[in-house]
Amino acid sequence: MLVSARSTPPRRFVNSAFWGPSTQIANIQGTGSVGFTSCLFNAWADKADAAISVASGDLIVTACEFQQAGGQVALGKDVKRAVISSNLFTGAANITNLATGDVQIGLNAQG
Repeated sequence: MLVSARSTPPRRFVNSAFWGPSTQIANIQGTGSVGFTSCLFNAWADKADAAISVASGDLIVTACEFQQAGGQVALGKDVKRAVISSNLFTGAANITNLATGDVQIGLNAQG
């Protein structure tokens, strides 16, 4: 899924399952906000890329399950705000945070 650089309205995905194989689940580039709540992420094929890659805008990922080890979320330097909380990670949490904005990460379970 691509959210293009021209995208400004908020996007919400609730109780959705994203099954691969695919290189990534989401590539987000817009200035609006994108949220994933109670979603399942499985089988993004390229472990070099995170399941969710965000170049800019705002991100909310809460109460989701990442069923594969490797990069789960990657935040670029132009991300303004992000909340990543209450998720289940397979293996260790692997969140790349290069954002200069306000990023809150917590209450995630790994294993």
